[in-house]
Amino acid sequence: MRCSTRVTLLAGLCLLAACVTRSGGAWSREAEAGPARVSALVIGGADGSSTTRRLARALESTDREGLRLAFWLGRDIPRERACKRAETDGPEIQTVLDTLGDVPVYAVGDPARWRCGLRAPAGTLSPDHHYVVDLGADGHSEVVSVCEGVGEALGCQVSEPSPSVLARFVVVDETPWAFPDLDRGPETEAVNARLEALLEALPPALDTPHILVTHLPIESSGTHGQGGWRVTSTFIHHAPVIRAALTGGRFDGVIAGHERNLQLVEDLGDAVVRSSRVFLRRPVFQVVAGSAGDPDAQHPFGPRLHPRWQGIALRPDHSSPRAGFARLDFGAEEVRAHLVSLGGGAPLHTSQDFGLL
Repeated sequence: MRCSTRVTLLAGLCLLAACVTRSGGAWSREAEAGPARVSALVIGGADGSSTTRRLARALESTDREGLRLAFWLGRDIPRERACKRAETDGPEIQTVLDTLGDVPVYAVGDPARWRCGLRAPAGTLSPDHHYVVDLGADGHSEVVSVCEGVGEALGCQVSEPSPSVLARFVVVDETPWAFPDLDRGPETEAVNARLEALLEALPPALDTPHILVTHLPIESSGTHGQGGWRVTSTFIHHAPVIRAALTGGRFDGVIAGHERNLQLVEDLGDAVVRSSRVFLRRPVFQVVAGSAGDPDAQHPFGPRLHPRWQGIALRPDHSSPRAGFARLDFGAEEVRAHLVSLGGGAPLHTSQDFGLL
């Protein structure tokens, strides 16, 4: 059993680095011996040509010791007329992902797939619209869910996490729910039904950190947040089954894309109360990494950086409007999240620790 009793914010200077630690009860399990650090990289966003190529070079020079897993968080395509340009994004984005070598990259469903019919970058894994991935202490990752059948015959199975599992990622595609204009009738109903069946089959989150992986942030300080330019990233915009899981304490954290920036918040609770008047049972962190290209920083005079068009419910603990990605480090008793964004010459590193002790 675990509980969170206090949150301490500590700041330090090391290429403008900061860290946050959350401490509480001990895990009631022991992880098997493995690498000193087991990491997952998360990245998403549209192509920015030269910016995306710079990001690929920065990723090549970044310390990737212990990197065993990655998530592609998709691209935001707001209108059909943008689909043609999105078709040309593939080569540059592919360059970024190719730097990961043989690290498995799992893909999240996104507007590019539903609105434009575009597939995720080559080499990424997408076993279903919704699926569960376990990351072990030895660095091995595997899909541990399966959904079969349709209608009344639909059923999902999710295996219990072994004692050596450091984190469980629940990957979902909420696109057809969040964007009514993408409703495709029976297909949308089937995808939403599979989401409900998967979460119903998910064993209780007792001893293993459960992290929701979705294209849309739960809350955002960017243009898609509450009160922003194009509101799509608030608690109320998510499927009812996701909202119920969050309020019920099923998830410890969220990984999302959609926004063309980087955001990190240690607890979404206050933002959810402000936007939707809903209380989460316990702290839930969120990492947003949707700036693989065309980041907000490249539009200094438009609404994407103007205070009037930003979300007002969430103020992240750390953020950057520049191109970048995030890395999460997992240990037996903590989760460390690092934001890495391009800034002038060397990348700017911002790190945050979520220690469940």
